[in-house]
Amino acid sequence: MAIESALKTRVKWAGSRVSRKSLSRLDRALSAAVLAAWTVLIPGLVPDRISDRGIFVSVAGRLLAGDTLYREVYDNKDPLFYYFVTLQLILGPWAEVAAEALLIASAAAAAYVLAASSASRFAAAAVSCIAVPIILTGAFYIPGYTELPGIVITLLAIAAAASERPLLAGLCLGALPFLKFAFLPVALAGIGPFLLLRLPFSALLRLALGSFLSMAGIASVLALRGELMPFLDTIKRNIAYAQGSLVGSKKGLAGISEHVRLVGVDRLLREVLPIALAVVLSATLLFRKWTSNQVALASAAACAATLLASLFVIFFAGFWSQHLQVLYIPAILAVIALALVFDSLAEGRRLRMLGLVFLAGFLLSGSPFPVQYAERIDSAYASYGALRELAPEARRLLALGTRTPWDAGSLSSSPRWGARRRG
Repeated sequence: MAIESALKTRVKWAGSRVSRKSLSRLDRALSAAVLAAWTVLIPGLVPDRISDRGIFVSVAGRLLAGDTLYREVYDNKDPLFYYFVTLQLILGPWAEVAAEALLIASAAAAAYVLAASSASRFAAAAVSCIAVPIILTGAFYIPGYTELPGIVITLLAIAAAASERPLLAGLCLGALPFLKFAFLPVALAGIGPFLLLRLPFSALLRLALGSFLSMAGIASVLALRGELMPFLDTIKRNIAYAQGSLVGSKKGLAGISEHVRLVGVDRLLREVLPIALAVVLSATLLFRKWTSNQVALASAAACAATLLASLFVIFFAGFWSQHLQVLYIPAILAVIALALVFDSLAEGRRLRMLGLVFLAGFLLSGSPFPVQYAERIDSAYASYGALRELAPEARRLLALGTRTPWDAGSLSSSPRWGARRRG
């Protein structure tokens, strides 16, 4: 009996060693997959100094020089975004790249919180660390633009609601109008299912309190800087602009048709169809096996709701391909819902799961052409070098003859000449 007991114990130890070795190999496989994904994606995080990003940097430079936003220097983007860009300029060129990486990492953390509550930890880690970065840097992504911060704060609000932290969700929700006003309907649509399915009525009061505190605090800062009323006026102008000359001042279905034409029907379908398919797959699996999992049900419902809200934003405010990034919010919620499907299909074969995660991330990112990744890698070094140079928009403004002691494109310690942009 003693020998038999010893043999059983030895077999048990051997099995545990095999299990640990197997898990170790899987951990190494996951780590290698995450490293491979980020190695390809990081070069694409470097902002440039052309087009809108040049304007953003020039305006942020004027804020550093003491101008008042919307009064002495004007652009129609939201104030928290400009404060964020200003902070990057203070820290240096590396901060512009680090800011993009930090935003993506924050989105991945929010996605992990959502996925880990219903799927296995391995699936949650794979989805959040691989699929989410692939989606966020997909076909419609431009580094340094306003969409990524808006996506991240929206995901953080949804993750906080899913984690039964309505006060934190409210704080994020209250900040969103000052960071990316157009995404507010999407955030409300994403939080709604968790409030209805998981949280008591008192959570709605805490959500409202958090939103009020956040909005009141930010509004107070803007008021002290003399930027609050001009910002509210800018919101009105943006709404009018969305229905103005770019769509021929068309209304109703004619206006929606024009917005869709501008963003591109083919681009829109490349993003919407994979999201819709993911919703159908995850919903089918949920109703068969996990109907009692309220987090999974709420996540699937939030995916569908944010898809509709994102389409609403595009139909009434979409102009350019980067505006399709709002669809990355339901795309991320879709891949989180698919984590359950990956667990079911892989059935313990986690290397197969990693392949499915890569495929899902690519399809839900708008299916960028592979050459797009190659071009980003090829241009990364030149783009990073340009971060130390004066933005083209600032150079053109300097040609008008107005000079003040701040260089909107250079981050050296010595004072330079910058450009004042009024209007």
